[in-house]
Amino acid sequence: MDRKHGEGAQVYLHRLFALAAFAAFLLAAPAAWAGDWIVDKGSGCSLWNPFPVENETIVWTGACKSGKGSGEGVIEWFQNGEPNGRYEGKFAAGRMQGACKIHYEGGARTEGQCKDSVLNGPGVYYSTQGDREDGNLVDGRWDGVSVTVTREGKRFSGEYRNGEFSGYGVTAYDDGGRYEGQFLDGKKHGTGATWWPNGDRYEGDYVNDARAGNGKYWYANGDRHEGGYTNNAPNGFGTLWFADGSRYEGDFVNDIRTGTGKYFYTGGNRYEGAFVDGEFAGHGTFWYTNGDVYQGPFVDNNFNGYGKFWFANGDYYEGEYVNDERTGQGTYTWANGETWTGQFVNGEIQQ
Repeated sequence: MDRKHGEGAQVYLHRLFALAAFAAFLLAAPAAWAGDWIVDKGSGCSLWNPFPVENETIVWTGACKSGKGSGEGVIEWFQNGEPNGRYEGKFAAGRMQGACKIHYEGGARTEGQCKDSVLNGPGVYYSTQGDREDGNLVDGRWDGVSVTVTREGKRFSGEYRNGEFSGYGVTAYDDGGRYEGQFLDGKKHGTGATWWPNGDRYEGDYVNDARAGNGKYWYANGDRHEGGYTNNAPNGFGTLWFADGSRYEGDFVNDIRTGTGKYFYTGGNRYEGAFVDGEFAGHGTFWYTNGDVYQGPFVDNNFNGYGKFWFANGDYYEGEYVNDERTGQGTYTWANGETWTGQFVNGEIQQ
């Protein structure tokens, strides 16, 4: 029951909406710029490239003065021949200065003020889904208090420090999933809720981007878990309600029922004892709705080994079991006090 969401699929609302595209232009910026000039082969015009990457080319549309882009213009970016965004603004000596727009491949964009082709000052990020983020950028990184208004009209605020978001926000995923809750330094941290496109939902604690602490998980198939989490998986004590009405209460290890627990059947039968890899394994007790009770070892959900069985009618058996059957040495005592000791095979006395 691996419920982890797919990695690399997230689109953040301004860091929180289009992380991959935004990082390519801005958020990956080092403390000291390692920029360089890039030349449009068609015009021979040079433009300042604040974040060079391998196999990158440009197409410049605008005037060229002294070999460098000048005036109103557009830079179209390509990597390995594929479109990778667009700069629009006013250029001086090859560098974008003043009001500018950064368009990301896929349709999102940021509008703000640029200095040497890097966003600095107030800016607004518009996602392709209709969300909007207003904040401030310093050397290409979001910094300070920001306000997010989602496409549904929800409003959130938080704070960026060196490009990392802390506070209450929303993450939209490109596969249709969504996270809403607390962030710390750009990671899910604190209380929050995640919705997966398949219908799964989690509400609870997060630590460093992982489900950790106490939480509740609703599965699309109707199952529901509530309890402890570590590293995105149920760990420790928890309760799992199955869609068919049955229920497990007990220990989990990495999403697997392992340890001590109880299993309640929809018909009223009940098991209490040891679990290994989701199976009855080890010592346990099984209660039947008709009043019968078995106590002893289990292997692969079956009675196996030396056990005891109390019948509702007063009979009693103590001895060996193999796959739920009285097989081997044992003693059967009837309700009237009569006793027989000897070998059993598949529940039958061997005379």
